[in-house]
Amino acid sequence: MHPTNKLNTQPFFFVFVVGLLLYFLSSINLWNNQMTGGASTLSEERWLLYSGIFLVATSAMVWRTTRFFKMEGIHVVCVLWICLMPIFILYNKGSFGDCVYTILWPLLFEASYVCGSVGSRYVDSLKKVFIVLAIWGTFLFLQTRVNLFERETAQSNTIYFSFLTLPWLLLVKKKNHRLFLLILFTILVVWSLKRSAMLAVVLCWSCYMLMLLKRKRNKLLGTILIAVVLSGGILGYSFSDSILKGELSERVNREETDEGRNRLAIYTVTWAMIENSSVDKLFFGHGHYGVRKDSFLEISAHNDFLEVIYDYGLVILVLYLGLWVYVIKRCVRLFRDESPLFLPYAVSLSIFIVMSMVSHLILYCSYFLFLVLFWGSIEGAYFSQHDVRKQIQIK
Repeated sequence: MHPTNKLNTQPFFFVFVVGLLLYFLSSINLWNNQMTGGASTLSEERWLLYSGIFLVATSAMVWRTTRFFKMEGIHVVCVLWICLMPIFILYNKGSFGDCVYTILWPLLFEASYVCGSVGSRYVDSLKKVFIVLAIWGTFLFLQTRVNLFERETAQSNTIYFSFLTLPWLLLVKKKNHRLFLLILFTILVVWSLKRSAMLAVVLCWSCYMLMLLKRKRNKLLGTILIAVVLSGGILGYSFSDSILKGELSERVNREETDEGRNRLAIYTVTWAMIENSSVDKLFFGHGHYGVRKDSFLEISAHNDFLEVIYDYGLVILVLYLGLWVYVIKRCVRLFRDESPLFLPYAVSLSIFIVMSMVSHLILYCSYFLFLVLFWGSIEGAYFSQHDVRKQIQIK
């Protein structure tokens, strides 16, 4: 599919951007209150729902600027998800809000795909939105970590507000700017003491070194540069650990056990819940937030595969696996093409892999949408028009 020339996309895009800002700002505000020990109010939850409904409507409006002549790949996954998910939610007596939140990501993927297909200027405009979100998210993170009178708290989940904007920020042309952004966000992530974020950063740097090795025709020079990066990482880790008075090494070396509420315990309990599910529940799931509602631990699965199986069933799991296959294949394609988009895309994939395996993205339609919008925009700007690659303008 591709954008039709009969409709003017610009007014649709303006409304779409307004919907994005309303939703993301309300979402960040709600989650920031919960992550910092506060409680979300009824007005905050209602505002998030209203902005979510508005975003669904505006995404559908942008999507209407397309005409379907060839439905394949990720677009099939998105359409099936949009059609099937409300049925499964209502089958499990879910709320209208659950239907809204669970169809947001495929709608936003298609809407951002349209924007990317129309022209790179729309991608540039979306990037500016995420620059604003990165600044606001970093401010909220620093607010939770910096206190002039008390010692820093142990860890901060608010790092994700800014960290998940990194793929968008890396859409810059100058290599030294990209390197600066990687170093800056590495410092912020280390300060957050979130192990999942630190593991994602390690993967990001691995992709960066892989890119260096790929592009350097002189493999010896590439190997030297990688050695320099590794040495800098080791020295940086030691220095950060000393600054944080050993908290960094304590977090990194902490072992997961099958006792209490650690991840191994959560995985064990969730898998037992899946095994004890009836046949119809295996196919149609137990409903949105099913694991948290039914588990005696009263916590989500902290693994998107387990969460999808229990909450939405095996049918939706197949679609979810389709999303994984798509993102990985696109990243490999960019690597083979030696595209400047490889590093931003690889960073998005690194975050997606780690958070999906040890945390949750698909369950909470908040910062997962940062990645989905990025993937859709790149799909439209680089891979659209019958797979004739158009290089996005990186500024």
